[in-house]
Amino acid sequence: MGFEDLLEVMKEHPDIWVVTDTKSANKKGIQRDFTEMLKEIKEADAERVMNQFIVQIYNEEMLEVVREFYPFDNIIFTMYKRWNEEDGMEDFGNICRWCSENGVRTITMYSDLYNDEIRAVLEKYGIEVYLHTVNDVDEAAQLIKNGARGIYTDMINPDELEAALKE
Repeated sequence: MGFEDLLEVMKEHPDIWVVTDTKSANKKGIQRDFTEMLKEIKEADAERVMNQFIVQIYNEEMLEVVREFYPFDNIIFTMYKRWNEEDGMEDFGNICRWCSENGVRTITMYSDLYNDEIRAVLEKYGIEVYLHTVNDVDEAAQLIKNGARGIYTDMINPDELEAALKE
């Protein structure tokens, strides 16, 4: 499906949300990607879908560049390019504080990094977390029961997860 096709589906279905995944983390790449995206949105007369996008950022600087294009409501800070265990909990806390101060209410991170200490920092700053990639339904249910807002998966369908959450 091309981007134009996606925009048409999004216009017809306002309950569809799309996470951007530009892979660009430098200013020039971000500007190129968002310039093209907004050009196509305008050409398709699809401005009303702008808030159906969840813009994925990879570092603090990226937020400023993205917001030059549009005041997106939904931003998700993707941690895998910015933080890992070796960076320490102090750095994780600084990222969460920055997110809170800048209106970024959600992060995503590898599921194997999620633990009680991480959850406590997220709760302190009012940040929700989505964990990736989780393909075991029981593991997914346990992570959600332990505070994750949701998961990224290759194969778990919502009915399976809902049943596992009831167990």
